[in-house]
Amino acid sequence: MSVRSFFDNVPVHIDDDGVPAKQQRARDSVIEHRRGHTGVVPVQGLQEYFVTVTTKLKLEVGRTRGKVDCLPNST
Repeated sequence: MSVRSFFDNVPVHIDDDGVPAKQQRARDSVIEHRRGHTGVVPVQGLQEYFVTVTTKLKLEVGRTRGKVDCLPNST
C-alpha cells in the first residue's frame, strides 16, 4: 500500500513566480508524487486554487480550468 500525500496550496505555488525557490520545490514535489501516483489535491484545494490563481495571479480562466482537469484529485 502506498502512502498518499494531499497537496493543498502546492498548485498555487507552482503558478506563483514571486518566490522562485518555493515555486521550484512545489514543482519538484508534484513531479515526484505524480511519478509514484501518490499525490492528490482535495476538491476544496482545487476550488481554492482556481479562485486564487484567477483573481490574485490573474491567470486566464480557460487555462486554469485545463490545469484543474490535469491535477489528480481525491474524488
